[in-house]
Amino acid sequence: MTNIRLHSISNPNPDKNKNEDLVSSFQNVYWVLDGASVPNGLKVPSKIDTKWYVEQLDKGIKKALTSFAEPYHLKEILHYAIQYVLDHSNLREYRSVANFVLPSSTVAMVKINNKQMEYLVLGDSYIVTDISDSIRCFTDNRLEKVGVEMRSEINHLLQSGNGYHSDSINNIKMNLVKLEVSSRNQIDGYWIASEKPDAAYHAMTGTLAIKTKGKHVLLMTDGFARAVTTLDLFKSWGELLKFVNNYGLDKCLDLIRSKESADPQGQTYPRFKQYDDASALLISIN
Repeated sequence: MTNIRLHSISNPNPDKNKNEDLVSSFQNVYWVLDGASVPNGLKVPSKIDTKWYVEQLDKGIKKALTSFAEPYHLKEILHYAIQYVLDHSNLREYRSVANFVLPSSTVAMVKINNKQMEYLVLGDSYIVTDISDSIRCFTDNRLEKVGVEMRSEINHLLQSGNGYHSDSINNIKMNLVKLEVSSRNQIDGYWIASEKPDAAYHAMTGTLAIKTKGKHVLLMTDGFARAVTTLDLFKSWGELLKFVNNYGLDKCLDLIRSKESADPQGQTYPRFKQYDDASALLISIN
């Protein structure tokens, strides 16, 4: 029997009063969810916000895991969960309403047994592991390919000192989010957990053999992964994995928040916002 030890952290954006990330597990399945924030000025359904959606999706995943018998795949679990939210809310009523931005969430999920790990990633959350012969990182970067020029312009303006409160940056952000919404869950766009259960079948998935014990799996939202992707705190995923194993997730979060605080307008490390919710789950397989 595989012995699993868990360490987790989920820390809200210091500029907000609620956390739109979630870390959870049930039996031998583990996941992190990252709800997509909606900029002020865009319409969202009443009482159906991002935090609500993440919590409902978590319930759907747990319901699926109590309903499915082995063998099952994580795509089936996620499909059930997205459908569960639609069936237990009035979210579907807004699918055809113009100008509404429906809540959505990224998903990073693994299922671990004695011989292998199955993984699933939908959206830009991350899974880093050393259970194979080398450090592996799994993520879904399809969203980054939407509005590439807009993203580059935002970074350029930040590096030029415009700051997060400038009208030029906020206007581009607004247009970028609108473009993302129009490209959501389409073949030529990107896929995310939201209004279409079939998005689950477009997730990035695979399996890795567990050949030896003493290995680790790190699931992260992009707010935690920016330690590598954006803030240059670590030169590689392997360095990050080694650090959190030796010093803990809390210490890594402290480094992230310190670096973000020292660059309040994103001039040194351009990013969509100064702070983000940051969550991680470290799984040790013994």
